[in-house]
Formats: sequence, C-alpha cells, structure tokens
Amino acid sequence: MLELKVGADPELFVFKDGSPVSAHGMVNGDKEKPLPVKGGAVQVDGTALEFNIDPAITAEQFAENIDMVLAQLRGMIPGYDLQLVSSVHFPEEYFN
Repeated sequence: MLELKVGADPELFVFKDGSPVSAHGMVNGDKEKPLPVKGGAVQVDGTALEFNIDPAITAEQFAENIDMVLAQLRGMIPGYDLQLVSSVHFPEEYFN
C-alpha cells in the first residue's frame, strides 16, 4: 500500500517596525545545515527565513506541524514580524 506524506518549506520575510530586514544571522540554521526543531527545522535562506516541517499523513497533522514549527521560529526572533509575501524591496543603502 502506498502511503502519501506531505511536507512544506515556506520562506518568510522578516520585518521590524513595518520595514523589511535581512534575516542573516537571526537563527543558527542555514541551507547546508538546518537547525532541527520539534516538528521540522528552520534556517536562513538569503535575506528570508525558511522553515520546513516533518512529512504529514493527515491534514490535521500538516496544520499542527506548521503551527508548531512557526511558533518556535517566531520565538527565536522576538520583536520582529514574519510575513508571507512574494518579495520585498531592500534599498541599496540597506546593504551598504
């Protein structure tokens, strides 16, 4: 019998006081070595934060894994907001 599991690895941009900020250095995980957390892992992905969840068998388990990992990620960056947006604009002077 084939068992189908579903996972996810969304990227979120970080904001402070309504403006985007680079996620560089905000969590210990990176693309080479994601930081394991309960239910998945977190890492920096460019200027964004990414999290992935353990594969889920049911819709309920999928939602629980998303909620669990996202809550841990938010706890790692107090004072910042995470937004699921397709892109952000960083002014050139931000990286200077």
